[in-house]
Amino acid sequence: MKKLLLSFAAMFMAMQAAAQKAELVYDLRVGETCCQTINTVVESEAAAQGMAITVNMEIIVGISYKVIADNGDSYEMEAEYTRMVVDTRNPYASTRIDSDMPDNDFVSKAFAAMTGNPFRMGMSKRGRVLYVGDTDGIVEKVMQEAGELSGSEKDQLEDLIRESFGGEALEGNFRLVHDMFPEGVIFPGHKWGNTVKLNMGFPMEIAAEYEYVGIEDNDYILTALAVADTGPEGIDVVLDGMPGKYIVGGTYVYDIRLDRETCWTSQATIDMSMDVLGLIDMGYGETEMEIKMEAKVYITDK
Repeated sequence: MKKLLLSFAAMFMAMQAAAQKAELVYDLRVGETCCQTINTVVESEAAAQGMAITVNMEIIVGISYKVIADNGDSYEMEAEYTRMVVDTRNPYASTRIDSDMPDNDFVSKAFAAMTGNPFRMGMSKRGRVLYVGDTDGIVEKVMQEAGELSGSEKDQLEDLIRESFGGEALEGNFRLVHDMFPEGVIFPGHKWGNTVKLNMGFPMEIAAEYEYVGIEDNDYILTALAVADTGPEGIDVVLDGMPGKYIVGGTYVYDIRLDRETCWTSQATIDMSMDVLGLIDMGYGETEMEIKMEAKVYITDK
């Protein structure tokens, strides 16, 4: 009898596991538009030369992705920013830059110019970002709004926009959100690793380990722990013509819900903790700057 009960228990567990199996592949339709809103709340403290300042920020980015072609194992998409907000507060001042309020200031006008400008991207059905192209329209539209700036200021602005919103930067940002699907069929408890290369003004890698938890309601549930670490040697950078180095260490804890029909992210949160040590050669000696940052990222499909 005991063996029979054990057999039934094993069979039941196997049936439960089979019911929870998944293959994480995007299943989208040509002409369909998917959306994402990424809301990041940041608390940071920066210290340098014996002084410290606390800065709180809220960053909101809305993006739409229209599927324009299905290539069998990948999609061609037309993506665009739909909203951009940076709300900053420190003990001395507060500012709000908002693409929906272009008359507030020049940067809000620049954010408004970035929205509604489509660019192309290719994405495999397993979430690999294959390319991001045609981003020059974003740069050109912003520069059209920069008429009151001097020539050198325009050059600096164009370099900043290309560095932050050019194809290479956008590829890294989109990989962080989409590049997480393993190959083949998986069952609850399955774990896999993935490394994403980012451009944060300097090259950076984030190594993550994901775990498939199971099915809840109409969603696949994933968790992940990621680590960003340059090592003690850091990364060489140049800031305003001055050579320096960033030493970065941090962790990301993910809770992710994927729509069971499309595998599009319906909801996700990321708890981020980051320490950055900057060593800058000012010409008269090395200056040390330390930034400690805690952030909560909320992602929805709205």
